[in-house]
Amino acid sequence: MPELPEVEIHTRNLRQWLEGKRIADYTVTDPLLVENQDTSHWPAALRQRLVLQVRREAKYLLIDLDSDHTLVAHLRMTGRFVHDPYVAGEPHKFTRLILRLGDGDQVRFEDRRRFGRVWIARTDSLHELPELSGLGPDALLAPTSFERLRELTRATRRSIKTLLMDQHVIGGIGNICAIEILYRAGIAPETPAATLTDEQVRKIAQLTPEFLEWAIAMQSRRELIYIGEKGSENVFSIYRRAGDACPRCSTTIVRSVVGGRGTYHCPTCQPGAGGNTVNE
Repeated sequence: MPELPEVEIHTRNLRQWLEGKRIADYTVTDPLLVENQDTSHWPAALRQRLVLQVRREAKYLLIDLDSDHTLVAHLRMTGRFVHDPYVAGEPHKFTRLILRLGDGDQVRFEDRRRFGRVWIARTDSLHELPELSGLGPDALLAPTSFERLRELTRATRRSIKTLLMDQHVIGGIGNICAIEILYRAGIAPETPAATLTDEQVRKIAQLTPEFLEWAIAMQSRRELIYIGEKGSENVFSIYRRAGDACPRCSTTIVRSVVGGRGTYHCPTCQPGAGGNTVNE
């Protein structure tokens, strides 16, 4: 599933492809993309409209238009935006939305598993959308301080991994990011958040934006292909590496389940890890 680093890469790509350009027309090729939505305002909001800026909030892409509306996209599991500088032939079979630009290019939203969603809402009332209304501060744009994270950990009985993944608390951190941040911090993923020491909390607060910047840089080196897809590259230290040697200490990486999500950890570097071990 695309998390903050992947969505940030999409944001930077879309800035190059869309900002300052006019959307001449559009086509929704899959009705499921806008299921249960009133799209009667889409033509006036989108057609012949200039793209003012592209930005991101947590895992959501925001495309601001000169119609005082914003196109909001959530990539979910397999969504991606693709740029076609030279339009020829039929669109790819997984295409769900086409934005045709005034210069003849087009930008398409592809989604093999069809979980992604797109909305258009007034820019000045974006946060009335339920999807955006409860987001916590963005983990990269507004990094959580030690003081705030210390308050959050003290106020919950949940594991630290579950807390980090709560989008109402910190926006943008998903399963992969939480696994890798906690590995770097040397903290077992199922550790009760309230039992963390000040030093551990400070380490998580410091490492979170550092890891996000690293993940963005590493995945920007080539075409962004999600892990598990053909041609993908796993740049992460322990995610999906059960049975491999830990890159720090050579202990075998273990997969377990924490909070219903598959989790990876090093029993030596992250002492105390238990969870429900899963054999692979």
